Amino acid sequence: MDEPESVANDPGRTRRTAALREDVHRHARERLAPAMVPARIVVVDELPELPNGKVDRAKLSAVGTEGTTPGAQPGKTAATPAEAAGCALWADVLGLEHIDVEADFFQLGGTSLTAVRMAARWTAAGGAPFDMARFLAEPTVRQLVRLAGRRPWPAEPGGARPVRVEGEELARLAVLPADVRPAVDVRPAGPSPTRVLVTGMSSCVEPFVIRKVLDRPGTTVHVVVPAPDAESAFELLQARLAAHGLWRDEDAERLIAVLGDLTQPYLGMQPETYRRLECGIDQVVHAGDCFDHRSSLEQLTPGNVLGTQEVLRFAASEVVKAVHFVSVLGADRPDATAGGLRQSKWVGEQFMRQATARGIPACTYRLGQVAAVRNGTVDLCDEFLAAMVRTCVSLRSAPDLDLAFPVASAEHVADTLVAGALDGCGQGFAERVVADQAVSWREIVSGIRSIGRAVQIVGYEQWRRTLLASVERSEIHALTPFLSLVRPDGLCPSLGYAAGADYVVSASAGRASDVDAAGRELLRTYPAGFDHLRTAGSALVVREHRTRVPLDHAAPDGPTIEIYAQEVVDAEREHDDLPWLLFLQGGPGAPCPAPEAAGGWLTTALEGHRVLLLDQRGGGRSSPVTARTAAARSPAELVAYLRHFRADSIVADAEVLRGKLAGGRPWSILGQSYGGFIALTYLSLAPGGLSAAFVSGGVPGIEASVDEVYDHTYAELVRKNAAYYAEYPEDVGEIRRLATHLEENDVRLPGGDRLTSRRLRLLGRNLGMSHGFERVHNIVRQAWDGDEISDSFRRAVVAETGFVDMQLYALQEFIYAGPGRPTDWAAHRALARFPEFEAGAVPLLLIGEMIYPWMFEEFGELVPFAEAAGLLAGAADFRALYDLDRLTANEVPLVALVYDGDLYSPVELQLRSTEKVGNTQVLATDEFHHNGLMRNATLLERLLAMVKDGDHVRPKEIPEA
Repeated sequence: MDEPESVANDPGRTRRTAALREDVHRHARERLAPAMVPARIVVVDELPELPNGKVDRAKLSAVGTEGTTPGAQPGKTAATPAEAAGCALWADVLGLEHIDVEADFFQLGGTSLTAVRMAARWTAAGGAPFDMARFLAEPTVRQLVRLAGRRPWPAEPGGARPVRVEGEELARLAVLPADVRPAVDVRPAGPSPTRVLVTGMSSCVEPFVIRKVLDRPGTTVHVVVPAPDAESAFELLQARLAAHGLWRDEDAERLIAVLGDLTQPYLGMQPETYRRLECGIDQVVHAGDCFDHRSSLEQLTPGNVLGTQEVLRFAASEVVKAVHFVSVLGADRPDATAGGLRQSKWVGEQFMRQATARGIPACTYRLGQVAAVRNGTVDLCDEFLAAMVRTCVSLRSAPDLDLAFPVASAEHVADTLVAGALDGCGQGFAERVVADQAVSWREIVSGIRSIGRAVQIVGYEQWRRTLLASVERSEIHALTPFLSLVRPDGLCPSLGYAAGADYVVSASAGRASDVDAAGRELLRTYPAGFDHLRTAGSALVVREHRTRVPLDHAAPDGPTIEIYAQEVVDAEREHDDLPWLLFLQGGPGAPCPAPEAAGGWLTTALEGHRVLLLDQRGGGRSSPVTARTAAARSPAELVAYLRHFRADSIVADAEVLRGKLAGGRPWSILGQSYGGFIALTYLSLAPGGLSAAFVSGGVPGIEASVDEVYDHTYAELVRKNAAYYAEYPEDVGEIRRLATHLEENDVRLPGGDRLTSRRLRLLGRNLGMSHGFERVHNIVRQAWDGDEISDSFRRAVVAETGFVDMQLYALQEFIYAGPGRPTDWAAHRALARFPEFEAGAVPLLLIGEMIYPWMFEEFGELVPFAEAAGLLAGAADFRALYDLDRLTANEVPLVALVYDGDLYSPVELQLRSTEKVGNTQVLATDEFHHNGLMRNATLLERLLAMVKDGDHVRPKEIPEA
């Protein structure tokens, strides 16, 4: 391990060490009980070992007095005994030798938890209690003593540590050194660049840039990585790519980790490495060293300012290389730049302009919010916004802010950067905005509510008081380290957030990139990854109900089956006399979601209802139809059994539960997808049991034939395929390559089934859901392990296309059958009417949730149902599920949420049916996909409001016979 003196003057390393401590603490806090979270973390280059290779614990215990963070070295020393006591306490809490009285507690390696512990120890040792919220706005020893002595609250949080500089001082900093220019004999880079240097991994953008470059044949990527040795650097690089699902084993040959440090001369490289890369690099992608809104310009200068100078110096040497500089929105207006981050980026932009004038091509890319998928959840580059959203979840309160967040996905940013680097090659100076899709703060709050969190929207001042009061109670929030940016008069201007009504990309900001809807969707649904966060007062009371009901309600004395349901109520209203809302899940055969995973609609429903989550018969824990069900019966017996698992029987089950749980009082129902089909059957068979009916993406075609259903569905599926391939054109070749490989090779899935090209095409089931395109694309891009199909792809295919524990879903066509109307494998027959889906068509189209006879031969879990499925397809004696006369005269309020372009329930047929059903209102939207209600709590709010308003259509007259 380096001696303290050797790293004390290394600001880049010290900042990274502090950030590493904070990351480890955050990781531990999210996964461990409070008592198990370490109070102190020490970063070392390597663990001392005994001769036998085990860790030398004696030597390890002596490690920890390293001075590897800013302020850990002698700086501004204590001027009073109280300050000396504070420095001694911090040194012990943080494991450091020396403390500067004006050093930031969090940049020394402190965390929210250690701040609370430090405050408790200060008070216990005889120090006066102090205002924790005010301390966190300026977390220094000097401020600690000042507050403990009852000094007044400073007018400018940050006091003696300004986060910005003004006028002439900033202009002086923005002058590129005269020696940064190409020499007379320096040659330009070639016309076809293939060798790219990426200067670091400080944000979520760089992994995607690396991936996009490596996806180009013949390219090589060098990445500057601060690490103790080459092996560690490559492992770090590999881990960052893997976290985003971007690592490929074959990348090792064309991806080179370069030991370096942007805060050091010559980028911290070894001389021989620097000289080799001077001649061996064509283009440079430079993002800078830090994106921290809290840091002052002084703190950011080593990496963001001097580091940018070093990048340009490198670009000018031996071979002139174009530099692609990543900046931020607002950096083009220094008078509006309120913080160190934007000022450092403005300085970098001035460097780019000056470098271009000297013969170094440069392009500036201004980013807003950047979102990416990491380890299965959405990741934001902006740590403050991420912390703010998390804190609103934990507080159950969000400020009413008129803010807009222009956003792009990391993948879109990378596409733009790589296109500029490898296709544009850099001629002169250019500017480009890569953030032209804005998400409002209110949309983000809706996303919080969509995950089941009851978040109240309040004024900013009230929200801030709630936050500070919580901090005073020593409660820990993600936003705690950022309190200096939560000012009495609003969020700190250094954040650069734009008012929603005023947001435009100025003409001077550069040319906007192509629209990136994916980035907007990622930011809008960012809170969906917070299902694991605890919320104060969010307790639910859940009761299980198991009830025996007749298999055939027309024969009550015959065999019975068990029905399972969960009653959910807000703990604070457990004993209130609330109306009931029955939720009917999509399917058939799908289990009802668990309360903690149901989504934001449940939070909205629980505000005024007692909710019943019913596992419909045949699915979940309600006598599920499985392979065991088939094994115990002959095909004829199985068909006779399965006849009782349609919507009419589910309605009869619900009526039994209504009598048992609701005392026979009418209740409301909410049907999602197939649940909407059941709702219309409920209105047909037992309307007296309902006070209101809500349907989301599931109004059946009550007069349509099954052939009409599939004709509309295939037509929409053609459109979805076209949109998918337009968004991911590279998948045209990838999916065809996969299909060809599967036709020529015997590829087996984990359960032993053969993976065929037609099963591959069933991945199209996802194309009508939120993030469905991304889901399919992410599965396709992990398909290969060298020249073989990867194990991860095989597992994904089973998960996405299989029917294990959902065999009833594979028998779905019988929901369309009626008297004299057999389905006769309708989806299979309709396919022949659409030549676009032929196996030789270009592109090869994916298939939706249709069911085909061949599935009962190729899917092991369906083989036991093969003969019964054929008998069901030919049955023409099913009972009618919809009473058209009764529906026409319907008086129960029905509100239908219809999604434009719905892949699973044709819009044309839904709207035709709503015109026939009395007392119906329609809420049509093109903002959401088929599962919109599950993703956005505000939709149910709107549906409920439509009933409360009492503005219903009068029942239609029953036509005379």
